[in-house]
Amino acid sequence: YTEKFKRYALSFFFTLPNAYRFLRKTFNLPSIRCSQRFVAKWSEEPGLSDTIFNAVKIRTKNMEKVDKMFILFLDEMSIKSSLFYSIKKEKIGFHDTGSNKSFDVAQNALVIIARGLKQIGNNF
Repeated sequence: YTEKFKRYALSFFFTLPNAYRFLRKTFNLPSIRCSQRFVAKWSEEPGLSDTIFNAVKIRTKNMEKVDKMFILFLDEMSIKSSLFYSIKKEKIGFHDTGSNKSFDVAQNALVIIARGLKQIGNNF
């Protein structure tokens, strides 16, 4: 599948998951696992990600107002101070907020999670 087709299929799945599962039996659509692997390859860069915001926008586009209610968790956690070299990205793990980088060793990480209120078990 092309990346464009995978994005379309993911958008369709987010909008109408039951219809997607039904049509997948007849048409050659990516499996749910294929979509999960596609999402797993999204950027894991520090900072706020446009890719994630676009996915949330697609997911919530056709939701009722009450379904869009969510809780936003913000948690800062201490991490082990050490340097890590990523062979894949050819980067050394210094302090990086996405917009600002320094040569200090990172000591904390900020985690942001959005969780739906009405549909328990659904994360954005």
